[in-house]
Amino acid sequence: MEGLQPPETGKSVILISIKDGKSSICNARVVFSRGKGIILETAEEHDFTGANVSLFYVGGDNVIVLKGAVKEKIAKTRYYFLPSEEAKEMDKREFIRTNIAIDLAVSRKEPAPGRVDLRRTEAELSGSGIRLVLDDHYRENEKLFFVLKTPSGETLNLSGVVVRSVKRADGKSDTAAHFSEMSNREQELLIDLVFKKRFEEIGIV
Repeated sequence: MEGLQPPETGKSVILISIKDGKSSICNARVVFSRGKGIILETAEEHDFTGANVSLFYVGGDNVIVLKGAVKEKIAKTRYYFLPSEEAKEMDKREFIRTNIAIDLAVSRKEPAPGRVDLRRTEAELSGSGIRLVLDDHYRENEKLFFVLKTPSGETLNLSGVVVRSVKRADGKSDTAAHFSEMSNREQELLIDLVFKKRFEEIGIV
């Protein structure tokens, strides 16, 4: 970890474990951090046996990533994590957003259930908003409705407010919107989608 500080005791981190091609995400707290290894505590018991584990934490304006493995289960929810590579860092703003091709529909009126024509669309997606190219031009603060279908088959019905819509030479508009209404479940699904796609991009999943 030359040049980068390890997470200090008490710091919250995110653990991503990959095993047999399947990934899982959980939150953890640093109980002890000194020398090469780190002792972590999770809210629930996890099985990290044979999994590749990556630890994520915020350091200043960056997110720091440590790849390694859980070498020992110390107690029911305490684990000894040992890094296998030097820490890497990425810009925090880039970490929480991703470019993705996703099936979605956008409309000015709330769509009727089951009557939505989804189209595969390239978009920049984050846990709080979306940026994409649309056929129409929109006013700032105009309300839009979004229906997104995740790769796992979940459907998200979201509403948002236009924060920017710039008309392009081809007549379409580069539009950005901030999601204004979503349930806790929808937010969890959205963040999970963004994180997993971002992890694919940086070679973790």
